[in-house]
Amino acid sequence: MSTPCDETAAIDEKVVADYLRRHPDFFLRHPRLLAELELMHETGPATSLIERQVAILRRHNRQYREQLHEWIRIARDNDRLIARLHKLTLELLDAADAARIVALLRESLLADFEADVAALHVLHPEARRLLGLEQDAFLRLEARPLPPELDKIVAAARPACGKFSDEILGWLFGEQAAPVASAALLPLELGGQARGLLAIGSHDLRRFHAEMGTAYLQHLGALVSRRLRPHFESD
Repeated sequence: MSTPCDETAAIDEKVVADYLRRHPDFFLRHPRLLAELELMHETGPATSLIERQVAILRRHNRQYREQLHEWIRIARDNDRLIARLHKLTLELLDAADAARIVALLRESLLADFEADVAALHVLHPEARRLLGLEQDAFLRLEARPLPPELDKIVAAARPACGKFSDEILGWLFGEQAAPVASAALLPLELGGQARGLLAIGSHDLRRFHAEMGTAYLQHLGALVSRRLRPHFESD
């Protein structure tokens, strides 16, 4: 015949835990029992259950505050990006010719978007004639084929972000490539046989990474494509 001690020892811990979850007011109805409970710690003396619960809640509260602050920071960054993109959109809508479009884009990327280096590649053998512009450090008028890695990015028609090889950075940024640690590449659909690639480089390795959101980069690429496309539609 089993004794009361045996029956108590046989109680499954999960049953106790489930009961306490279903009856969160249990310790309110049994304050004397709560006062008697202690939890042992490997790193210190015994601590009452209430003290332990308070410590856990404080830790969770701190984690939630840090997460909230991070979300607020991201939201503010997104608000600034949207405002800059809106400003650039209005300026490009007022631009009358390709030279003004290219100049506004260069200025906005380096100032408003805080790029360390940027380059606009227009992939068309007659780009110079169609745009009426000469190549410079920012505007690259390319008749040569793209490297395979970049050709895949342009064909996919989606922005690509992250760290790229020295060879690719050299192709994109020329003499300005050496300090570039990360980059964002925006494929451009310019109409007809014309394609493009807008490259934005940063000296900060964390500025552009493969896991980042690319919504605003997609909007920027679509905007630049739309404003330059009329120069190639008759091609």
